[in-house]
Amino acid sequence: GTATIDAKDILEATDDTENLYYSKSLELLYTAGLVRKRERVGGLLEVSLWWERRTNSQDDPFPLPRHRLVENKSHGGGLMRQLVDGGKIDSLRTWQINLWGVREFFGGRYCGWNRDYHAAQQIYGDGTSCAVIRRGIQAQHRMLYDHEENYAKITATIHHVQGLKQLLDALPDRDKNTSEGKATRFTYVICKHSVMNFSVTAAMTGRDFLSKHALHANAAEDVVYSGEFFVDQKSGGTRRLVIDNNSGTFGPPKEYLPCLRSLLEFNFGTEVPILVLDRSDPLLKELCQANHVE
Repeated sequence: GTATIDAKDILEATDDTENLYYSKSLELLYTAGLVRKRERVGGLLEVSLWWERRTNSQDDPFPLPRHRLVENKSHGGGLMRQLVDGGKIDSLRTWQINLWGVREFFGGRYCGWNRDYHAAQQIYGDGTSCAVIRRGIQAQHRMLYDHEENYAKITATIHHVQGLKQLLDALPDRDKNTSEGKATRFTYVICKHSVMNFSVTAAMTGRDFLSKHALHANAAEDVVYSGEFFVDQKSGGTRRLVIDNNSGTFGPPKEYLPCLRSLLEFNFGTEVPILVLDRSDPLLKELCQANHVE
């Protein structure tokens, strides 16, 4: 059902210090399983919300939002990767996380598919063959992300993370097929519905194919942003997240990189430094080489 809380009630509950605690009882009304107005009471829902003034004080930081990180494990995707690339059989893992403030930080701007990129033309172009490819990508997306599909045989693990440190701790430093001494690289897409999808990638054919940005985007023609990221542990004496806009499929403009950084810092804080780099930045190549990125 839908319940409305009057903004005037919230403002009246705000005290002089701009702290707030507001509570309201909402009657749940239903008839034959459907919520209706002015019907019999099906239950009572207590709704409470509160806020505090946000501060930049290091002694009293504003609490970071707590995120639900979904880790999907696809046995079918792992088998496909093993048949193409060889190596050890392992489930192919993908991750999903909802981000707060995507529309606000990016101003409602999206990145459309790159019409100058040949691979993207084969996916998003006109014609029957392109439509068939898109349907195939969508089927693969369901296999990797939709754990409710019985045929996919995907198991999902839920992590609750607060801050970038906990997020990185929930991700693998390497998997069974990452070369010894190599750093793990991920491809990511921030979708229009504020979900960030990502997975491990590498130069190997099977893994590269199963980590394409179009696949993470479910063949959508527009995304908010996309690229790759890895964890830098070889420079500066502390680990930091290095994230870029390296996506041929969508070609995200470097002008939006500050929006990406602000979005990630808003969601995950600044305890772990976040370095955003354009795909053509020489520093990106230096850090990839220093960390032996796969």
